[in-house]
Amino acid sequence: MDTVLHQQFSLCQQLKQTFSIIIIDIDHFKNINDKYGHLVGDAMLEEFGKCILALTRADDFSCRFGGDEILIAFQKMSTLEAVKKAEIIRQKLGKIVLLRENQRVSTTVSIGIATFPTHGTTINELINRADEALYAAKEKGRNQIVLASQE
Repeated sequence: MDTVLHQQFSLCQQLKQTFSIIIIDIDHFKNINDKYGHLVGDAMLEEFGKCILALTRADDFSCRFGGDEILIAFQKMSTLEAVKKAEIIRQKLGKIVLLRENQRVSTTVSIGIATFPTHGTTINELINRADEALYAAKEKGRNQIVLASQE
């Protein structure tokens, strides 16, 4: 992840292009694992991954960032475009339903976004700002997108 992000980010810096990071957190993922088991949680991650790959461009980068967090990097994507793309992703992920033992298993996601150069001038700053925005989305009730502040 570090190698790819730094390569993509360096290219965008050199070309003076925007670079957006979004971090997605699966809402109440621990509850899914606890209630339905880790196999269901793993299946949910797999379905989310397939959905994200279908919604992103060939030169976008996505990876599992933590237990239930996913990071996506968008080269040459403005803040407004990143917000629009994140909303499409949020809606599509919220529609995924797994059927397990005659029960429907679904969840929502919270998303934080940061864009170079508005929200940071290094990859670490962007990740930290997107992560802060993600936690703000969770604090505001989950199932939403929060853009990093310009402070």
